[in-house]
This record gives sequence, C-alpha cells and structure tokens, in this order.
Amino acid sequence: MQRIEDFWLFKKHINNIEILDFGYIELIKKIKDRLRIEVARTDNADNTRLQWQKIENASYFFYDFRGSEEEIKAMLLSSKLINSTNVYIETRADMPIIMTSSQYFANHWYDLTCSIMGMGSIVVSQDYEYLMEFCDDSSYMLYSNFKIR
Repeated sequence: MQRIEDFWLFKKHINNIEILDFGYIELIKKIKDRLRIEVARTDNADNTRLQWQKIENASYFFYDFRGSEEEIKAMLLSSKLINSTNVYIETRADMPIIMTSSQYFANHWYDLTCSIMGMGSIVVSQDYEYLMEFCDDSSYMLYSNFKIR
C-alpha cells in the first residue's frame, strides 16, 4: 500500500486527518452493504464507480470551474454533510482510507480530493448516510445522494 505521507497535499493536512487501517475494497463493501447500492465501474461518460442512476436523490454537477474551491466549500458547509461528525475519504485503491471531520473536509475538500492527480475520490459520512463521488479528470463531475448545489 502506498503511503499517504508520500503526497505533499496530504502532508499539509496530516494533523487533521486520521489514516485508517482499511482500504478501498473494505470501504466499497461497507458502502454496498449499508446503502444497498450497486458498486461497479459503470459504462458512462463520467467514468463513475457507483451506479448513480440507481441511487435515490442522486444529483451531480461539474466541479472543476474557476472559483470552484470557494464556491463548493460554501455549498458543503451549508449542506446536510455538516450534520455528520466525520467523513471517510477514498484516495486511491492502493492507499488506506483517511478520516477527518466533516467540517474540516468541507473547508479543505479541494486538497483532500484532488491531491491524487485527478484520479477521482469517493467520500462518505461515517454513518454512511451521505455519499459523494468526485469523478476523475475525464469529466470532473461531483455526484452525491444529497443536495449540494
């Protein structure tokens, strides 16, 4: 497994994240079991790993626009996600899952999801109620099962 500390943007936040002892496969299994959704790379233009067309209340929007860092930060801070204490952040299949407070994630979402060079990231609240997928650099779409925008 690659080390989180190898990525400079994670180093910047190391005192505010917890590196967990499980990885992508375990997180995906928990998402599938708790949310009862299909988890498989889907054949769509956005290259999602979750089957968003089967997820209730799913919405999406383009997240890589000028000013997106501050605008999406404000949206996340006023979303239901803030009601959760912590979030799990999937970084890469060969790296452990990280956890941080929902508040910290909302304030630093860009660093925490984009630090792996546009490969995409799944973020889920610790109680598995709120789910997001930041698609890879083929589309830069942000999917969620709750209203963000």
